Amino acid sequence: MLRARLRAGKSGDSHPSIDCLGTMPHKRHKPDSPIIFNVGPWAYTVHFVPGLHHADSEPCVGRCDLDRQTIYISEDVPYQGRLNVVLHELRHAWSWHFPKPSNVEEECDFAATIIASAYTDLRRQREKMRRVMAVP
Repeated sequence: MLRARLRAGKSGDSHPSIDCLGTMPHKRHKPDSPIIFNVGPWAYTVHFVPGLHHADSEPCVGRCDLDRQTIYISEDVPYQGRLNVVLHELRHAWSWHFPKPSNVEEECDFAATIIASAYTDLRRQREKMRRVMAVP
């Protein structure tokens, strides 16, 4: 999970954001159909929600729900930063479903599998995803 850092906006109001994820205003559009990422044989659906918080009421920018196979992304995340948050939460999903690599070579193989799967899902859903996040 990524925790939001509070920083003052130009108007002086505080809002949840991530310092390194870009400053372009986020879009409030919702995809016409669900965005789905495969994690091995499991399918995780991505939802954009307002006011995302941890159980301890701390604001956060992303959460991965193993039981529901759902990734929640805060609508407060800037448009250009959303892909980074989705990929971060996908890494959590992969780590819950598959054993932890025991050495560097296995870690590299695991990373390559995650990247290839995410890339395939990004390419397949590119136009739908462009409405809600910056994608290559």
